Amino acid sequence: MRDTISWLTWLAQIQPQSDVPADPTTAPPGGPGGFNTWSCLLPAAAGLLLMYLMMAAKPRQADAQKAREQMSGLKKNDKVITVGGIFGIVVQAGSDSEYVTIRIDESNNTRIKILKSSIAKVIAEDTAEKDKEA
Repeated sequence: MRDTISWLTWLAQIQPQSDVPADPTTAPPGGPGGFNTWSCLLPAAAGLLLMYLMMAAKPRQADAQKAREQMSGLKKNDKVITVGGIFGIVVQAGSDSEYVTIRIDESNNTRIKILKSSIAKVIAEDTAEKDKEA
C-alpha cells in the first residue's frame, strides 16, 4: 500500500503543469507557451511545394519545349506519328501554317491533311533505319 502511494505522488510530480494564465486576456499569441501551429506547418508546406516544382514541373516543361521545337522544325520527308497512331511522312509543311500534309500509303500515294498539334512524335532518322534493319 505504501508503494502505491509513493508511486502516485511521483506520478503527480512529473505531470506537466498548465501554463494557461487565470486571465484569458493576458494569454500570449499562439496559445500557451507562444507555440503557433502555422509556424511549423508553413515551412513544411513550402518545402513540399518546392520539391514538387523541382521534380515534376521542370521536366514536364522541358518536354513541352522539346515538342514545340520539333513542331516548328517540321520539314518535308520527316517521319511522324499522329496522336491517333497513324504513321506517315510529311509531304507539305509550311512554317506559318497550322496544317501539315502527310503521306500514309506509299503504293496509293494516299495523303491526309492534319493539324500540326495532332502530331505526337517526330521519328528520328536513326530510329527509322534501325526499324528497317530489324
